[in-house]
Amino acid sequence: MSLADVLPSVPEFDWEPAKLGPDPYAVMFATVSVNGIAFRLVATRIYVPRYFEFDSEISSDPDLAEPLGKLRIMWSDPSAWRDAAQAFLCTPDDDWEAELVLPEEHLDEAMAKHASWFEGAMSTVARADQYTDDPEERLVPYLCSQGPYAVFGFPMASQLGGTVPVPNVDCQLSDTHDRQPLLIGGWPVCLEWYEVGGLSEGGDFDEYISLVRETVPYPDAHRTDQQILTSGLLFVRPATGFDLVHAVSIEIKVESNEEALTLKSDDLPLAAKILSAIASRQIHIDRRHPRRYFCVLDVTKHPEVSGLRLVVDIELPFGGFVGSNLTDRVIPVEKDGVKFLLVELRTCALALVKLLGKKTLIDALTHGLIVRCASGLAKGLDVEPPWIEKLVDVEPSVAELFDQRVDFSGSLFDLFRNVRVVKFKRDNK
Repeated sequence: MSLADVLPSVPEFDWEPAKLGPDPYAVMFATVSVNGIAFRLVATRIYVPRYFEFDSEISSDPDLAEPLGKLRIMWSDPSAWRDAAQAFLCTPDDDWEAELVLPEEHLDEAMAKHASWFEGAMSTVARADQYTDDPEERLVPYLCSQGPYAVFGFPMASQLGGTVPVPNVDCQLSDTHDRQPLLIGGWPVCLEWYEVGGLSEGGDFDEYISLVRETVPYPDAHRTDQQILTSGLLFVRPATGFDLVHAVSIEIKVESNEEALTLKSDDLPLAAKILSAIASRQIHIDRRHPRRYFCVLDVTKHPEVSGLRLVVDIELPFGGFVGSNLTDRVIPVEKDGVKFLLVELRTCALALVKLLGKKTLIDALTHGLIVRCASGLAKGLDVEPPWIEKLVDVEPSVAELFDQRVDFSGSLFDLFRNVRVVKFKRDNK
């Protein structure tokens, strides 16, 4: 499933270059119709190195070429910014003095005026106005041939008309407060709505509504009419990862006599191998109290793999929820040119395979299926299957590896350099 399958899309349209600064396309304008209301869109080109097409192969993560602090406007030719990012990413790993040197431009009065407006408008998008590693807080730009852009939009006082047709998109919004991601040229922006004078009056939204009113409308009276706000505040802002995750998430509803299960992992094929190994009893046991269970995975063909997470989520009646890791600590080892992952399993992983079977679980994992069961499944996850007594004992050397405490004595730099960020292939939370 793609975003185009679930989000409304604005038909194709042309952008008008604002001709601010050395590159006329650093800022662009367009007019669209949202639910029959004329909107003026303002697109500001921003520096996001992950969207560059580099001349040479880059082995480093392009995000490493992001500076600290607030998003940068690319006023000049994007190729100069791309070259600066490429030069930094190609520095040898042992060059600790390498610095990211991005183009600096002198801002004339018009450019400075826009930069000030852009900083104020971006302050309405919580924490997305800065470079961040958090995928939910990160801004998702609109991308076109001119580069990546942050797009804002606001209603115009004048009605739609004229000989040039204006693209229209219809969105269903609630009566009080709602947000709806929509696509422009296949890339997302977010339409946001607040009732003014109703539920929000005197509530938590007042300060935010005032901020939007003061910052989002573009201060360019000769290009646009002043915004008219009547019963509500309706505007377009850049989308974030949080907006998109929740736009495509599914609300799982359960009856009073059932529970609904979903599985997620950051490596679906390896997670499926773990479920198969449990079902075929190809796992090992450490019989000391408390008992522990282990699975050994050959990852020689995938040397980049250093960890694994497998998680079960169970929706309960009346809004209840249970989530549990099926895997615990993972240790990569190499012996005679063969690389293995030693995976510690939790009791709930064994119990789940016993209760539902390998095929049901692998289908749920690989195809994103929702497994509905009679009430009581969650309570049964703490019960060890009777066949554990027949499992082969784990090698003492493996148990000793897991007995060792994780060393946290290194520097913060080493800690963060080696930390593993889990990115689930599918996540409904």
